[in-house]
Amino acid sequence: MDNAPARSFAKLGELADVLLDTDIPPGDAVVPTPSGTTAALSTLCSAYLWNLLLVRLTTLAAANHVSVPLWQSSNLPDGDTANERHLNHYRAHVPML
Repeated sequence: MDNAPARSFAKLGELADVLLDTDIPPGDAVVPTPSGTTAALSTLCSAYLWNLLLVRLTTLAAANHVSVPLWQSSNLPDGDTANERHLNHYRAHVPML
């Protein structure tokens, strides 16, 4: 984070209570093309880290009989209906939903 240029009044790590760092250096694209380099490893690592976190949180929640509101794929039967319930519940707290 220290090496990243400031693009706003603050960096996420200065504001967040918890920060998950993939420890991938800047400029991590790995596939050269005639137009430039693409396929950033940080994108893959971030998605993997987020999924590990979700698995751990939902496992802990289930062990403690706590229900976790998970977004459903719209491709699943009743996925949109389940998501609409989440939107209705959280829209008051997160108006941009």
